[in-house]
Amino acid sequence: MEGVLETLFQSSPIATWIFDTATFEIVAANDAACSLYGYDRNTFHGLSAIDLQPGQDCGSFIEMLQSIGSYRPKQIRAHLAASGEALHI
Repeated sequence: MEGVLETLFQSSPIATWIFDTATFEIVAANDAACSLYGYDRNTFHGLSAIDLQPGQDCGSFIEMLQSIGSYRPKQIRAHLAASGEALHI
């Protein structure tokens, strides 16, 4: 089953990345995320979830994680692409 899930994750057209909630380190990103955000896979994996948050949103992002234990967005949030462009996710 693990191989099937990996294939689904990597081949999904929906930009998806996974991060460790303790360290915020990005541990996986699929091809769609690499394309949308403009990072190659190695660079993406060297980032943290904080790196993808615009400065004004970092505090609220961390507060959400600390209060609920996992991030489940209920609103559109802005993220930053490699180019500095705001992506509304």
